[in-house]
Amino acid sequence: MKKTILYTFIVLVSVGFLSAIWLTLKHKNDLNYYPDGWVDLGLSVKWESKNLGVKSPEQAGELVKWIILGPLSEYETRDSITMYAGLDNTASGSGQVITNMDRPAGWGLPTSDEFNELIEKCSWQWTELDGVKGYRITSNVPGYTTRSIFLPAAGYRNPDNNEVNEYGITGAYWTGSRTGNDSGCCLIFDSTHQFVDNRSLSSGLCLRLVCK
Repeated sequence: MKKTILYTFIVLVSVGFLSAIWLTLKHKNDLNYYPDGWVDLGLSVKWESKNLGVKSPEQAGELVKWIILGPLSEYETRDSITMYAGLDNTASGSGQVITNMDRPAGWGLPTSDEFNELIEKCSWQWTELDGVKGYRITSNVPGYTTRSIFLPAAGYRNPDNNEVNEYGITGAYWTGSRTGNDSGCCLIFDSTHQFVDNRSLSSGLCLRLVCK
């Protein structure tokens, strides 16, 4: 009888231990689609594993709008970008100016071509990470197919009322390019579509950096 109880106890402990290991590895795999920092997906640029200014991949970070400084002829390049995380379009208002000082050296905002490359050369799986909806984006490039990033569907800040709309439904991410005096190029996605489009510079969108 004692041997049976001891055997049962050992089995239960072993099962519990193995279950704990499995859950730990599962959670680790959920969070570590990528190393912390940059991810080489075999594309023309490396992608940051999380949005600018956050600690984990599922966090949105600031929904940032451009400072409207002047006509299109004066727009800034990816290597010298000025954007604004706040509730109006002037640097004198509340909020934080996002400049070169706020990002790692050598990093910048993606171009429209780099977002299109991410769409065309990766598999996009609509999923959740720690309760946040978004896309797990896995490389289809041979030799890189085990590497992924996560883009949260953080919605966007409406320029008319400064409220966040479509959280958990839509993702919107700026490129470093203005396409007109009042518009900029960005990645837009929902659970079924991913495409590059234009939005008002007054819209608040997410920032995900890349590095050559």
